[in-house]
Amino acid sequence: MLKLKFNLKFKHSPIFRSFLISYVLILLIPMLTGFISYFVSSDIIKTNSLEASAMLLNQSKDI
Repeated sequence: MLKLKFNLKFKHSPIFRSFLISYVLILLIPMLTGFISYFVSSDIIKTNSLEASAMLLNQSKDI
């Protein structure tokens, strides 16, 4: 019973909340940069692929 009360008090303490928030922020920053870089690089690759395909079609049309 005493252990249960200690755990409940610990979970609601301001120190626990501040550590939890800091750890969540530290986890979110790399995740967000990873998602952003993934979508930007995906868009760049798609654009380059479309440009290369259009250029090849134009070259084959000229032959």
